[in-house]
Amino acid sequence: MNYVSAAEAVSVIKSGDRIYLHGAAATPNVLIQALVDRYEELENVEICHVHTEGPANYVKEPYKKSFYSNNFLLVRM
Repeated sequence: MNYVSAAEAVSVIKSGDRIYLHGAAATPNVLIQALVDRYEELENVEICHVHTEGPANYVKEPYKKSFYSNNFLLVRM
């Protein structure tokens, strides 16, 4: 089995991609932070999720240009 760093694991994500985050107790917070750290090189990455635990920095400024949160439980009116 080969192990890679969180930064290397998220390095395959590119602008325009759609990714799914597992939620609740299985939220991959280390991978989320590694992805957010790349915000300057990414645009329009759609993050799909139901419910994540921990900080959702990807919805805050200055990350809004880089990431879009598609919360399956959010009711939009």
